[in-house]
Amino acid sequence: MCETSRNGLSTGAFIIDGSGELAEKSYGGAEARQCALYRRCASAGPAGERRDGLCDQKAAAELSRQFSSHQTEKYYLALLTGRLPEKAGILTDFLQKDGRTNTSSVVSRGGKRAGLIYRELEEKRGLSLVEIRLQTGRHHQIRVQTAHAGAGIYGDMKYNAEKTKKWHEKGGIDSGNPELCLFSCQLTFKHPVSHEKICFKVLPEQRMMTIDEWPSLSYYK
Repeated sequence: MCETSRNGLSTGAFIIDGSGELAEKSYGGAEARQCALYRRCASAGPAGERRDGLCDQKAAAELSRQFSSHQTEKYYLALLTGRLPEKAGILTDFLQKDGRTNTSSVVSRGGKRAGLIYRELEEKRGLSLVEIRLQTGRHHQIRVQTAHAGAGIYGDMKYNAEKTKKWHEKGGIDSGNPELCLFSCQLTFKHPVSHEKICFKVLPEQRMMTIDEWPSLSYYK
């Protein structure tokens, strides 16, 4: 079962905390919608009937287990300044985080393994739209790995500022304050009660990532 999330879900969403309980936290945009979807899934039975608080806790714990054991599938859309080495492939690097600067970098020794699977959806005007599935969840992983591979994310002024500015200069566009064009677009997991496979899809909200500009985004509609 796959459902498309629309605008209108409350930004006062519920997330699964480390103890497996439902915890309230404020989010905006796509994160708000996804967290609200977790809450709805956790508190409803296979046929959508409401469940009591105990069942809520058990469902939340099961969802938390799926996330911590990497049994969920997380997909992202990214608009890159350039193209990755192949139309589809895997990027594998070792990343090291610097807590002082809140950045990560690719290192040749040490670090933690980071892997992602990507496929190019479209390419035009020196930009490419790619879908990314994470194999690991490292700090700034997608941003660092795509930049290291030669095609960083448009609007990423921390890891891809130079190429973002060059793209604007080439097109004669006032750079202003560009949006980071990285968007969490799909989440797939098993329903904590029925064990049915569920996925939720959302459309990007960035001005540079519209269906009119990138028709391949119709899949997420």
